[in-house]
Amino acid sequence: VNAILDRAAVERCSFRAAVLASPAELPEPTSKGARFVDCDLRDVDWSSRRLDGTTFIRCKLAGAHGKARSASGVVVDGCDVAQVSFVGAITA
Repeated sequence: VNAILDRAAVERCSFRAAVLASPAELPEPTSKGARFVDCDLRDVDWSSRRLDGTTFIRCKLAGAHGKARSASGVVVDGCDVAQVSFVGAITA
């Protein structure tokens, strides 16, 4: 999905098992500065997505995977991170 989620505020939503990776370069798949609160993001594929400055609060991230294109300043606070293998997160 080439969704541009820059600065989005997402609360109590489910993207469970969504493929947020994108095979296309344009538009660039970004989530820069997005804020996810109390979301179900289990098994989401984050491959090639720009996650700079994205914040995850109390989210279900178990099984999330993929190598983000960039992920500087990612914050993960109070989330379930069991079996997470997506690269670049900082757990607070």
